[in-house]
Amino acid sequence: MDKLENKIENVFLGSGWAFPVSFSVGNLQLNISSNETNIKESINVILNIRKGERTLEADFGSGLQQLMNRKID
Repeated sequence: MDKLENKIENVFLGSGWAFPVSFSVGNLQLNISSNETNIKESINVILNIRKGERTLEADFGSGLQQLMNRKID
């Protein structure tokens, strides 16, 4: 019963395409991630995309790569 209660509490987190985008073998449907997994994948996408990398959304991404080799001080 604990799993069911946890599922009900996390419904507001939503669902979306799994990343990397993939299809199930049996029925060739798009794989979907939900709840915490979907949020983790979305954050990972945002952090790994450079600003200006997406053609139609130039402001999308974190620009984190620019800070990778800088001196920490």
